[in-house]
Amino acid sequence: MNISKKQQFENFRMYHQLQYERIDKLETKREIFSNIVITLSSGFYLFGLGKLFVLGGTPGAKNVYLGGFLLVLIILINICSILFANNTRVYIKMHQKRAKKARSEYASQLNKINKQVKKKNSNRDFFSRNRIYKYLHVLLIVFALFSLLVVFCEKK
Repeated sequence: MNISKKQQFENFRMYHQLQYERIDKLETKREIFSNIVITLSSGFYLFGLGKLFVLGGTPGAKNVYLGGFLLVLIILINICSILFANNTRVYIKMHQKRAKKARSEYASQLNKINKQVKKKNSNRDFFSRNRIYKYLHVLLIVFALFSLLVVFCEKK
């Protein structure tokens, strides 16, 4: 079957566009998931633990264990968010490689233009959007661990 140049270019264009649409969806999912986790973590701190310990909650085993449960929950959901971000990064890189391969095979001029503009190496960028989210999740985990220590040391 003989495919015309116009049809080949259209197939390339659709495939290339599909890869970047998939990247966009993965990045959007990752950011939404991170934002939900950050919001839940903040809510658990402010309303859950604040109500239990600061705003007149009566000290007792029930409050200590409920507070401990909320802190462990904060730790777990933040770990899940970091794992989700790491998992989506693998697929994002895969789609980037597919798009790059398609450009090199079917659009050499476009590939030359793309190579002329230097891109920052995202593997070495310690302040990328993805890493900033991870740092925030790690900070929330550390804060929850510290709070857990305080809650259970105070009980004794």
